[in-house]
Formats: sequence, C-alpha cells, structure tokens
Amino acid sequence: RADPRLGPMARCLSRGRRPGAVQPPAKAFADAVAGREAGLRRLLRLSEAHTEARLDAEEARRELVDALLHCRALSLDVVEAFEKWQEIGIRGGPVFSDPQYIVRMKDDTHWLPESSLGEFLNFSVKSDPFFVVPSSKEPPAAPSNQMTPTLQARRQEADRRKAVLPLQTSLLRRIRKAELVIMKECIQARLQQDDARNRAAQQAVQSRPPSADSTQRAPAVVQELNVAQELKAEVADATIRSVGEAMTLASTVQPPPRPKPARPVDPPVGAFSLCPVAVAKTAMQALFEQYIQRVPLRISSGTEKWKVLENSLEDEGPGGLEWFWIQRSDCGDAPGPSSAFGLAVFRLKRMSTAFGQLLHFSTVEQEGLEDVLNAVKSLMFAYLPIKTIRLTLWYSEQEDGSLALNKEVEASFKKHYFRWFQLTNSCGIRGQVMQRPRGEPPDDPELPTEVLQHQQRQHQQRQQHPQQQERHHQRVPSLELCLGQ
Repeated sequence: RADPRLGPMARCLSRGRRPGAVQPPAKAFADAVAGREAGLRRLLRLSEAHTEARLDAEEARRELVDALLHCRALSLDVVEAFEKWQEIGIRGGPVFSDPQYIVRMKDDTHWLPESSLGEFLNFSVKSDPFFVVPSSKEPPAAPSNQMTPTLQARRQEADRRKAVLPLQTSLLRRIRKAELVIMKECIQARLQQDDARNRAAQQAVQSRPPSADSTQRAPAVVQELNVAQELKAEVADATIRSVGEAMTLASTVQPPPRPKPARPVDPPVGAFSLCPVAVAKTAMQALFEQYIQRVPLRISSGTEKWKVLENSLEDEGPGGLEWFWIQRSDCGDAPGPSSAFGLAVFRLKRMSTAFGQLLHFSTVEQEGLEDVLNAVKSLMFAYLPIKTIRLTLWYSEQEDGSLALNKEVEASFKKHYFRWFQLTNSCGIRGQVMQRPRGEPPDDPELPTEVLQHQQRQHQQRQQHPQQQERHHQRVPSLELCLGQ
C-alpha cells in the first residue's frame, strides 16, 4: 500500500479484510456462484487433461481430490448464501438474476461418472452435488449385465484401486441441510412450471373465438344458472331456519342427570370390623410405635417396619396408604393404639396388573388372627378393583437361632388360601410374598360394578376388533361428596 509503483490493491485480495465491511446477501450469493463455476471449470479442464494423457495418473488423482474438496466447500457456501438471501425476501435482482441456479446444482455434475475421472473415484450416477458417494468406502452396486469372469475380475480389481474422497464428520450436518434446501427449491420450481402450464392452457381456451352454437346457447345457459342460484339461496335459508329452531329447542331441553356409580356391596359383618385411623400424618409415627409395643414379637417380627410405611406416607393419590384399626364388632368404644385389636395398612398397587398390597398386618393376640385376616381380605376385595392380594412375610430369628417364617402365622394365611408367590430380599433379610386370588361369591365379595362394566366393554371391543391389542386400565370407584347443604 505504501509503494505507489504497485498501484491499487486488487479487489480480490482486499475483499472482506476491511474492518466492518459486510457484503449484501445478494452479492455474497453471486460471489459464491462465481467461485463454484470456477471450480466446475477446473474439473472439466482436469478431465480433458487426463483424457489427453497430459497428466500422470498419480498427479491427476491428487489434483482430482483437491478439486472435489474445493468444489464441495464452494457448493456448501452457495447454498448457505442462498438461504441468507432468501431470509431478506429477495428473489433475483440486479446483482444476480438467476435464482434457479440452486435447482441446476442438482444435476450439473452428472457428467463425472462417464468421464475419464471415473477411474479414480466411485461417482454416483444420481444427483450428488456434494460428492458424498465418492466418500463412501462401499462402491455402488454394479449393473446386472452379463460379464465373463475375466471382465468381472478386471472390474473388481479396478474398483479396489479406486480412492476414497475424504469427508469430515463436521460437514455431514451442513451437507444434509443443504440437500434439503436443494430438494425444496426443486419442488417449488416444479410447482411453478405446472402453474405456468395451467395458466397458458386457460388463456388458450379463453382466446378461442366463440362458435355460433355456443352463442345461441348463451342466454339459455345464463337463465339456468340464475335459476340454480335462486334454488341454492332458498335451500340455504331453509337450512339456517331449521338449524336455528334446533338450537332453540336444544337450549330449552335439559340433559338427563349423570348416572351415579353403583355403591360397592358392603362385606358381611363378622367378629371383627375395621375403622379408619383418623389422625394427621405427623402423628402417625408416634401412634404406630405406641401400638406396636402391644403386638407379640412372633407376629411383629414378620411384618413391615415403620421405615417402609414412612416412605409411602407422602402418596395421597389412588395408590396412597389406607390405615385401619381392627376392633371387635361388639365393642362400642372408638379404637386407638392402646385399645385396638389389630392394625391393617394396605394400598392399591399398579404394575403390569392392579393388585392390593397389604403392607402391614398385625394383631395383639394370635387367637383372632384368622378372623381378622378374613375381615381385611373382604374389605379389600369389596372396595378395590383388584383380583389378588399380596403380602410379604419376613424371615425372623426363631428360638433355635435359625432364620425362618413363623409357622403358626404362615399356617393362618394358608388356611385363607394365601399361597407362595415369590421370594424377595431387602436389607439382607429374606421375605416370602404370599398371594391370595379373588374367589367366587359368596366366598369373596363381587368385583365393584363399575369395574365389571369396564371389563364387559373391554370384552366387546376385543370381539369387535380382535387385531387391536390395547392396554385398558381398571378404574377406581369414585367417591362423591355433596357440598352446600
């Protein structure tokens, strides 16, 4: 710049180096197109030089790889500059008036597979403006023409000698985005061509001189159109009036009341009854610890401890814990931790199937254990949409020092058809999961009515659509509460 003999600096060297100089999108697109056209001309000259044997094979291979990588980068620049040009809403313009260049990019490299440069790389015979196929290690499938074994061997040897064009992983996302832009522009160009063709056909039809026959029929056609429009208007008015009358009638007719769900049948009253534990959650631990001191060790050692119950205490949904004191039916006093005969804590558990999980079950005496178990079982089957009840009996240290189940407690559960389901371990202690399936009435209460209706609908749907395998969840019976009286 300081030497006046050098003259002004060339624009190609100074472009983009001036601070704050930003090219307009149209100018950037035009420059990118010019650069790509120069890259394509370079490939064409290289093909001619290799065909005329003016270059050595290795030199031509190196030059080809360099030219393709350069042309790939220029093609990406063209598409990205075109996107920026589109954002400002300009198509065409004084700088570059060929917005269809993106469409031509799809097919302007089709000559490469048939050229002499195809000896070095596996070019695609389809659209590949970014040379992705030459970068693949797997060669394209050969045509299914008949060849002699000698020609097949020669072709396989030639394919093995072909190079692989490098492709950086960082360019894959840019290439994918650019291919989508080219595809979109091709679709829009096709739609524009179809619209132009349709408009030309309509103009050709309208420009035809009318015939004598059509001139004579014109008044009759106009009269028929007028009659049709009048009939259409009358039908529309009648439709509007009928719809208005129907809406007025619908507003005066009150919908029928929503049917209330059937109340589950109460289980029969036996020697023991269950009463909900009506205390706050914060006082539940003190209540439980006061009660558990009255339970014999041979019973309390096989039930869940407070830590397990505390973890599930925060759940207030359909799967929340249900706490019930157990008392004798002839006892009129309200049960509590110092007077209750037993305690039952259960919940609705949903996994692959819904079942009732009896987390804690204990009594202060061994004699009434079976009657209490029957009362708890009947209550759970009467009010929960379940088909089984599961309870875990934990191993405890026996009098001889071994870890085993309490045989008396296990026998009481087996007498009420609780059977072995699986083994489990928690904190190094083994437990045995017992399961009790729902029986038929009168041994067990019937399934809640709403659940039965839901199962009947499921059965009908399976018969109507046996190919559909959908999972239907059972619904929990609702609790209705009337406020305001």
